[in-house]
Amino acid sequence: MRSRMLRRRRGAPLRGVLVSLMSVGLVTGCEPSPTATLFVGAASSMQATLQTRARAFEDQHPDVRVEVIGDSSSRLARQLVDGAPYDIFVSARVDLSDELHQAGITSKPVVIAAAGLALAYEYDPRRPSARPLSSIISGATNIGIADPSVPLGHYTQRWLSASSDRSQVLQRVQSFEANALAVERRLTAGEVSVAVVYTQQCATLPRHLRCMPIDTTPILYTSALSRASSHPTLARAFLREIQENVPNSARGIAR
Repeated sequence: MRSRMLRRRRGAPLRGVLVSLMSVGLVTGCEPSPTATLFVGAASSMQATLQTRARAFEDQHPDVRVEVIGDSSSRLARQLVDGAPYDIFVSARVDLSDELHQAGITSKPVVIAAAGLALAYEYDPRRPSARPLSSIISGATNIGIADPSVPLGHYTQRWLSASSDRSQVLQRVQSFEANALAVERRLTAGEVSVAVVYTQQCATLPRHLRCMPIDTTPILYTSALSRASSHPTLARAFLREIQENVPNSARGIAR
């Protein structure tokens, strides 16, 4: 039985993703048309890494375009259930990937990377560089975290449930963000002074921001092929590109 999260839902969510995918073609219409376009639905925290791999794949396959669409894993999973034409699904939650596979929507998922959680904060040269986690939290004016319905928020809540800092964090939360990228954007825009992010996001944060690792169980990223892919051979080739190159670049080292 599929989980409630993956039950088929008709209407706006699917129409929205179809319009987004169609707009990709409109925006790039002035360029030479590729023989094939692969659509990759990816956890937002993996979007930048996968775009790098997409450009490398396009260099090797000049007639192919790879479009990486980033969103929360849970939303992408629902879109796949509703029939969104993704060729590849990259998830930050193993359980969602397993459910899609059991439902016959995707191939068996494979682990492509591992990550953890980190507390990202504004660097203050007047403070010691090595600060305890609790000190960073107590010194924050506001904290950005993801909504519990999306993977980053799910993992954040799991950490908080076992943390003595739970009440201090929740007192400073102004809103719950839609996905990991939205949390990062609020932090880099200065709208929050501290945020809970994935460790691989730390590698691309501006220099005025630092990361403190949070001691949690490793978070696994998985990838799978859509059974409805229009280009299964190319999709398998790009999945190999991900498997061979993403683990080393996406694990991330907190600064």
